[in-house]
Amino acid sequence: MNDYIKTNVPLTSALVLQQSRSVYTSELEKKYLEHIDFSEVMAVGQQMTAVTTVISNAICIRRNYVRKVLLEQLLSSPKQQICILGAGLDPLSIFLLEHRADRISNIFEVDGSDSIQTKAGIYSDLIPEADQTHFIQCNLTDTDLLMEMLLLKGYQPGKPTIVVLEGVVHYIHNHEFVKLIQQFRSGAKHNKVIMDYSLDDTDIPEHALSLHRTIIDMFEKFIKAKVNLNSREEMITVLNDFGAAEIRVDTIKDVEFQLNGNNLLFPHQGEGVLEMLVFNI
Repeated sequence: MNDYIKTNVPLTSALVLQQSRSVYTSELEKKYLEHIDFSEVMAVGQQMTAVTTVISNAICIRRNYVRKVLLEQLLSSPKQQICILGAGLDPLSIFLLEHRADRISNIFEVDGSDSIQTKAGIYSDLIPEADQTHFIQCNLTDTDLLMEMLLLKGYQPGKPTIVVLEGVVHYIHNHEFVKLIQQFRSGAKHNKVIMDYSLDDTDIPEHALSLHRTIIDMFEKFIKAKVNLNSREEMITVLNDFGAAEIRVDTIKDVEFQLNGNNLLFPHQGEGVLEMLVFNI
């Protein structure tokens, strides 16, 4: 795991959104994108794409995977609550309300930057009748304040919850991740976590190692910070140590096949920089 310093979250969120625009296909999602200013990240996005399309492809696969698992999980129990931690600019709530509004009691979008307030304003304009989504500006590492603010917004600790932690663990220490996710532990382990993490060199095939290092270097230069990298074994150990159950690991190769029925983009395990995790807590 690497040293961590604070990153420019709003720009990072805009870049990730810009790199995953093909994910957003509904008219409401497209209208949302019209409200986002991508001007500050267009140049770096083009530079990244000129080097490789792996970043954009992996982010799109990750986002579609999160959506797929959410839709599946929401069928397992009525009226679940959803906590989207590190929500950034991704209009995930719009997608959920368009597809499973009747299965959701509340959605809590949390982010440390003030872009979450901008996002709240856009949602208010686009879906003024939707009262299930709540927006919270809070540093995720301040877990006491986070839980206090969630409770004020109507979060119910004893109710089945899906926690989305997409694009977060790359920027915090593992011990901060553990402290954060432990806030959502349930006695019956009925809460579900969907997340991703960045692979270190250990699990990267030799033919993909140079590109993997180039991608990590490009991203670290953009965010002016080190990315938290973990081997698969390290991450599974972290999860086991705090009592996670029913741990499921999906490589980007696995996910591409699940989503598309082929591996045209990522034919080998360890490609795609990221891996996905789903577990109960």
